Amino acid sequence: MGCEAGGGISIYWGQNGNEGTLAETCATGNYHYVNIAFLSAFGNGQPPVINLAGHCDPTNSGCAGLTSDIKSCQAKGVKVLLSIGGGAGGYYLASKQDAEQVATYLWDNFFGGSSSARPFGPAVLDGVDFDIEGGTNQHWDDLAKFLKAHDEKIVLTAAPQCPFPDAWIGSALESGLFDYVWVQFYNNAPCQYSPGSVKNLEEAWKQWTSAIPAKKIFLGLPAAPDAAGSGFIPVNDLESQVLPAIKNSYKYGGVMLWSKYYDDQTGYSKSSQKKVYITGAPQCPYPDAWIGRAISTGLFDYLWVQFYNNPPCQYSGGSIDGLQNAWDQWTSSGHAKKIFLGLPAAQEAAGSGFIPPHELISTVLPAIKSSQKYGGVMLWSKFYDEQTGYAKAIKKHV
Repeated sequence: MGCEAGGGISIYWGQNGNEGTLAETCATGNYHYVNIAFLSAFGNGQPPVINLAGHCDPTNSGCAGLTSDIKSCQAKGVKVLLSIGGGAGGYYLASKQDAEQVATYLWDNFFGGSSSARPFGPAVLDGVDFDIEGGTNQHWDDLAKFLKAHDEKIVLTAAPQCPFPDAWIGSALESGLFDYVWVQFYNNAPCQYSPGSVKNLEEAWKQWTSAIPAKKIFLGLPAAPDAAGSGFIPVNDLESQVLPAIKNSYKYGGVMLWSKYYDDQTGYSKSSQKKVYITGAPQCPYPDAWIGRAISTGLFDYLWVQFYNNPPCQYSGGSIDGLQNAWDQWTSSGHAKKIFLGLPAAQEAAGSGFIPPHELISTVLPAIKSSQKYGGVMLWSKFYDEQTGYAKAIKKHV
């Protein structure tokens, strides 16, 4: 799913005490973002209320133990966000000033501010998820602005319904302040997948990806048939029909799942991360005479281009011009996620094109590593690398 398509998986945790701990959720390795759900009441001067179902009671510091879980997640590279709102609860923003007060509460209790009663203890979260499904559609952009004013690095996400624009936070999403938007493509028949037909979902997807100024858009799905009223997509349909229709969009970020509890029942995230990678090892003259046409399909994940045995496009005695020109051609073609610099690991491993490690480090890598398509170095072969120790010599610099 997310990983397969070059994206990530976002999961909601907190609404079922039988879904495992937050630390266990992150330890699965299945998720890139975890939304702690929910701060279900806030705004209009009312006391904020956190509802984590059967996990812990936030009153009297009952959830302060989550600090170690949050830090454990972050140590694994998982972003942890507080999801505000949800499908049930009392929340709305009465004014711009009210939005500022809520932002201050969030900053002091979950981020870099200070409070004597931080619900999750001293841990600092990565961001706030706006799962707004009620109240009013006013001042959510103000809340986003005030949060970013506290710290621009706070990750802001949102979970709108798939009908475009969203009735609750549609205008706020136009602010450009949201980093990721996981659109709920379920419980909304006009814009969700129906068996055998991706048309409605694809049309809605194009609206979201073309109109919302967020870094990435995620496909929001239920992780089990009983996780939502409608919109569940079997893994086989997701992989064979839905993802091929949407993942080529540069705005594609991955998949959001509701929720950890349901994912535990079905194994949806794990089963849909299976991936067969396709790689190629073309010669450096562009396009490759043998598999150039196949590479142009865009189906290859990685290319390790052989910059040896081809004098016109390989490094030669202090001159990087031929290699640089060919590298620019390969990386600008857009036909693979990453391009690798293919080299012989010893002089006798190829007829020509060997680059001494110190020249690779001082001359060649500085000229190519700035490319977004740079993936690393390919070596031929293990046998020759054992003779020279080439990989070990360059490892820290690649």
